[in-house]
Amino acid sequence: MMQAAGAELRFVNHLIDRGYPLDSLEFAGKKSQDETAVSEENYDIDAIISSRGDTEDYIYQVKRLDLRGDTIEGSQLVNNSAKIGKQLRVPGQWPNTRVVGIIEANAPLGELKPQQYNNILKNAQKHGITYHIYHPGGRLTIPPGAQVFPD
Repeated sequence: MMQAAGAELRFVNHLIDRGYPLDSLEFAGKKSQDETAVSEENYDIDAIISSRGDTEDYIYQVKRLDLRGDTIEGSQLVNNSAKIGKQLRVPGQWPNTRVVGIIEANAPLGELKPQQYNNILKNAQKHGITYHIYHPGGRLTIPPGAQVFPD
């Protein structure tokens, strides 16, 4: 739990460092099965950049991957992309909103096989989500070129 909270705090700190005003940043929340009988209405949002109605809002779900061996395996990315999709419960749930799954990997990425990459891309298309993966060797955005932050 603390590792996940740490990843969320680091991400919001990153947003502040990028110059987003504090009054536009929010830690959001979750709506669980206990609160609603309809599973499609459940969600878990970690952070929001609110445009205050001027442009799109951005909502983020942040996951931290723990090391299993020397590298983060592609299967871990596929599994976590599916979890993010289930937690955000989109598309169409939040109009005028861009949805981003942030994955923080604490180890270099191992080989990401074409099938694994395609599964992450399918999750992105199915749920209307952009995935942005931070790892010690850099960053990876799926689908490529998708917008992760407001202009």
